[in-house]
Amino acid sequence: MKFDRFKSFPYPVLRPYNDDFIGVEFQSTTDYSISESMIDFEITYVVSSEEIQQAINDGSAEYSTIISCRDTYSRKNIFTSQNNIRKEFSIEEFRGEVKIDSYIVVKKKIESFSSSDLNPEFGETAIKYDVGEILAQDETTVFYLEKE
Repeated sequence: MKFDRFKSFPYPVLRPYNDDFIGVEFQSTTDYSISESMIDFEITYVVSSEEIQQAINDGSAEYSTIISCRDTYSRKNIFTSQNNIRKEFSIEEFRGEVKIDSYIVVKKKIESFSSSDLNPEFGETAIKYDVGEILAQDETTVFYLEKE
């Protein structure tokens, strides 16, 4: 799923340009280094919502990053509960535009999520999240990789 600031969800999602959550953020940073045959990705995640961080800590949610390259039809899915992860792939799997999308996704059904950071428009009722739903989403990062 690509980042779309105008997309609406039937449940609150922490993401840029949206006020489902107030005063908290989710950000991911991806650094990469290239050797002759490999590309090494180091991804760092930061979430300032204590309740979402607790969902990660208790195993109900996890960080997810999708690295995709249309030119090579490559798509790599990375899942972790760690704030920092390193993954290495063959350089042959990437060429041209490379997109990186990061999320926090529900791993185990959350029956009762509440947070003081939720926009009051969601009312006092606890929110339910099913497996696979998104708790947070960051903007897409893009870089270009050209062979020399």
